[in-house]
Amino acid sequence: VALYILNIFALSRLKHAGTREAFFPLRIISTPSAYASLSQLQIVLWTLVIAAAAVYVMALSGDLIAITNGTLVLLGIAGGAALGAKAHTESQVTGARGDLETAQKAAADAASKKAKTDADPTATQDQKDNAGKAAKDADEKVAAAKKRLETLIKPEETRKPVWSDLIVNENTQPDGIITREIDVSRFQMLLFTLITAVFVLLNVLTTYVIPEIPTGFLTLMGISNGVYLG
Repeated sequence: VALYILNIFALSRLKHAGTREAFFPLRIISTPSAYASLSQLQIVLWTLVIAAAAVYVMALSGDLIAITNGTLVLLGIAGGAALGAKAHTESQVTGARGDLETAQKAAADAASKKAKTDADPTATQDQKDNAGKAAKDADEKVAAAKKRLETLIKPEETRKPVWSDLIVNENTQPDGIITREIDVSRFQMLLFTLITAVFVLLNVLTTYVIPEIPTGFLTLMGISNGVYLG
């Protein structure tokens, strides 16, 4: 029910065509750049696991389920990862805007120098050619910086969130080139998260209580999320 309500909100509020066409769980955990977010998946997954456990136990016994300290720690870890990922995304956008401003200033200086060189009757042809090449290179850097910024804040309409986004790291370089690689830290975090969620659900189904998460496993989850953020 919660996923269905979230999907209704997503369809009514999200405007990006690719995100709207994606499989509905991916719409819920998508970022503004139309990528599926692993940190947001953690938040949604743990929220649904605890909510489902509470409803299940309440339906059988009429009592609310006790939330263990380990579960609270896991929620805190997931929330910290989500905040860190959001801060990283915002820093990327801020950096891209700064790169664009720097490139535009350099392009303006190169264009001004070219104009002066072209108007100088004493300038040689080599000097004019060099000034023209410098102006062209500066314009290309501006175009690349614009492309990088647009990729971050205004993705292509055909870009759809996919499950592979959860373990594939994609970066847009300052020259506009997009690189992709399997991120083992993302895979590690996803795997440990799914294992823990299944462990909690199975225990709730059989014992009607949320189990205490072992300290070692909490430490493992904290390290995994820390590596992911790093």
